[in-house]
Amino acid sequence: QINDSDSLLSLYRNLVQLRAAHSSLRTGQYIVLDCNNPAVYAILREDENETTLVLINLDETPITDYFLSGEGIELAEQTYNVETLYGDAQAEGLVVRRGGFAEYQPVDVLKPYSIHILKIEP
Repeated sequence: QINDSDSLLSLYRNLVQLRAAHSSLRTGQYIVLDCNNPAVYAILREDENETTLVLINLDETPITDYFLSGEGIELAEQTYNVETLYGDAQAEGLVVRRGGFAEYQPVDVLKPYSIHILKIEP
């Protein structure tokens, strides 16, 4: 597993490195987002330095029919850039209006059991 980039060991190493590098993943407020697809797990982690979105496909099939929503989120009303910290897809920007967002699909296709960690920044 040491030299296999697809191994569970490599996954854990990558996630530990991300957690060490991003304070929101260590100590950030934990906000569960609503999703219309029960196979998608989505949370925001937010602290005074940054906001990250963790998005996981819990299913064995690709998912394209999902939308995230969050109401009462403490993000300023504006359009945010989204940087992919972990995962193989480029994410779409996020628009926050009136303290929340709706029908947000950051990644077009969530591959089976895929994990995406995205940094949200103004």
